[in-house]
Amino acid sequence: MTYLVLARKWRPQLFSEVVGQPHVTKILQNAIKTGRLAHAYLFSGPRGVGKTSVARILSKAINCEKGVTPEPCNQCKNCLDIAAGKSPDVLEIDGASNRGIDNIRNLQESIAYKPIRSRYKIYIIDEVHMLTNEAFNALLKTLEEPPSHVKFIFATTDPHKLPPTVVSRCQRFEFRRIPVGLIVEHLNKICREEDFDISPDIINAIAREAEGGMRDAETLLEQVVSFHGEDIKPEELLDLLGIVDRATIMETIKAVVNSDYLRCSELAQRIYERGIDCVKFFDRLLEIVQNLFLVTLGSSETNRFSNVASDELEEFKNIASKINVETLQLYYEILLRGSEQARRSADPHFVLEATLIKLANVPNLIPIPEILRELQSFSKKRLPQTSGICLNERIKEEKVNRGNFIIERKRKGDVVSDWPLFLEWLNEQDPLLRTQLEGSKPFKVENNKYQIMVVPVYAEILNLPEKIKHLRAMFEDFFNLSNVFLDVKAGSTNSAGQKNGSHKEGDGNIRQMALNHPAVKDAIEILGGHIVEIRRIKRTNNLENNLE
Repeated sequence: MTYLVLARKWRPQLFSEVVGQPHVTKILQNAIKTGRLAHAYLFSGPRGVGKTSVARILSKAINCEKGVTPEPCNQCKNCLDIAAGKSPDVLEIDGASNRGIDNIRNLQESIAYKPIRSRYKIYIIDEVHMLTNEAFNALLKTLEEPPSHVKFIFATTDPHKLPPTVVSRCQRFEFRRIPVGLIVEHLNKICREEDFDISPDIINAIAREAEGGMRDAETLLEQVVSFHGEDIKPEELLDLLGIVDRATIMETIKAVVNSDYLRCSELAQRIYERGIDCVKFFDRLLEIVQNLFLVTLGSSETNRFSNVASDELEEFKNIASKINVETLQLYYEILLRGSEQARRSADPHFVLEATLIKLANVPNLIPIPEILRELQSFSKKRLPQTSGICLNERIKEEKVNRGNFIIERKRKGDVVSDWPLFLEWLNEQDPLLRTQLEGSKPFKVENNKYQIMVVPVYAEILNLPEKIKHLRAMFEDFFNLSNVFLDVKAGSTNSAGQKNGSHKEGDGNIRQMALNHPAVKDAIEILGGHIVEIRRIKRTNNLENNLE
């Protein structure tokens, strides 16, 4: 007798045998009971979760010789032929190899003919997303209004590749990944029925490795069975299959939490020697961190821990008691970056080792808010260096005594002399406007009328009506004035109706030298000051006479 692989031998033949998809099977059975069968169904979801199996069961249920029934009899000729893939009325089409418009035209021609032995002619198109756009367009009209004896069932792992016009003509069912607990239960059932002696640790490892796909789990189980009777340790068997065992994962996360750098390096080397896929190992670590998140946040929903056994949950709680949410967030971000680097790297095991050591070093990292507080404290302690260039002393005092600044600004003062303080205040209120007023200087023309000389490049912008209105509002707010008229002009800040003298030749270079002086840069950076006046200092032998 021809050998039948486990995935085919244990393929579900009834809705009740389908594992992990009750939301699909229950609705389909209710539709059969009430006679509300749609003309087209779309089954989407990951590989190996039961899409094609459910399509066959549905075909048997509505074509069973004993009548339309929520569960097929699996004994009549129709049921047996459909299960064996021999029924002339249930056609399974591979969308990858029959994807052209000519294939769809042939399908349309056959649709007109009534079924030979069954009630319905059913077309099951697997991997339907592989059809070309032209094939989809040719199928649209038939799909929307097929003959009463025709049913369509589409299966796909990539539903986003289907045109919306096709999806809208179907009843869509989303198949989910099967929880680890249900896969373990099903594999144990197979082992009992087939008389396989497989350790629970291996069954658990296979269930997690399958990533929610029952077909993958059954295939891995069959590989394990191939070594049945051999004198092989469980960990050696898992190495042969390239399966990540839970013990290594938990040992790694414990080494990380305990900041055991040497152990992290040893585990990375062991994973490399065992030939375990580093990217897959990263995925398992991310899964552990996610579970630790749930434990740390105090989640009590048992369905959130569907991939965790009861004894492992206690272990997670012990680990979670040593770390906090912020640390887990750092773990998650570092693992994500490590996973991406491992995918692109020619030596992913080096990436894994470096990432594990980085994770172990997380407790020694200083949080950014703490670093900022330290820098702020350090800045306050620094003193500006003395220089032959004089800065307006009130600006320094104003920055140091920051708390008094807000109280003192609401007073009438001299606009010209207090202009630097206004610019300093404006730097917090509207940094963009402060930048546009760089190098500006006000001149009082008459009562409540001021002329502001600005850098020519900003003059046009500042004269826009909304800009003038905003500047006047800020001006009046700071100087506690009202009904002020502002005239913004482009030009030199030493002109505009006041005899301030003219710059001597070379003053522009002196100003640039002042701005570039290290002491001035430090003072501006630490105290937030601005240069108000530059004075030439006569050089003498007495250093103290050079300082103002």
